[in-house]
Amino acid sequence: MPDLWRGESDAEIVAALKAPYPSLRLVVTDGSRVVKGALNVEHAGQFIAGYQIDVLLHVRDVLGLPTVREVGGRIPRVPERHVNTEDGSACLYLPEDLLVRCKEPFGIVGFLDGPVRNFFLGQACVESGVPFPFGEWAHGAAGMKEMLSSVVGFEDVNTCVSFLEMLGGKVIKAHWLCPCGSRRPLRDCHDVRARELRRLPLSTRRFLLIRAREHLRKG
Repeated sequence: MPDLWRGESDAEIVAALKAPYPSLRLVVTDGSRVVKGALNVEHAGQFIAGYQIDVLLHVRDVLGLPTVREVGGRIPRVPERHVNTEDGSACLYLPEDLLVRCKEPFGIVGFLDGPVRNFFLGQACVESGVPFPFGEWAHGAAGMKEMLSSVVGFEDVNTCVSFLEMLGGKVIKAHWLCPCGSRRPLRDCHDVRARELRRLPLSTRRFLLIRAREHLRKG
């Protein structure tokens, strides 16, 4: 599985937070490392909103990134607000989408500046009655299907999975039948699209395939 977390020592995290996030602190107890406090969201130099958060460095998601929870009770724990009802963890991003877009692993400040800030800026926008500013995938399996269609380029999810199955190998032959179902050789069908998708790292293509199969099983 991919790991987008660079990982830093306690001392490095404390030093990194000091200037950009003075209202956040690292709390280390037996078996846990949590960055907690107030996250002040700004946009264009103006304060937008403040949220009480916990960043659980010891609880990682499928991309190896920390779990984040809003702990002040400001955001309802409902899927429509991209919060998991079971544990209150925030759905900061669609993992498949972030993996495709990410250029290098995150440190604590990059993580807070990027996915965490964007999530809470979006929440502040929703509270004021405007849409999420960075676009929005649906929650759960529906979001995965939307993203898969966008990346692979086919409305039919099963066709997307067939393409990923082909792209999950190290070798692709132009005379193979195109996964779109046309019964034509790849070179005479979606060869250009396949070449474009092969620019994604092999590990990313395989991760997308695994996740797509999991979501399809869940319906």
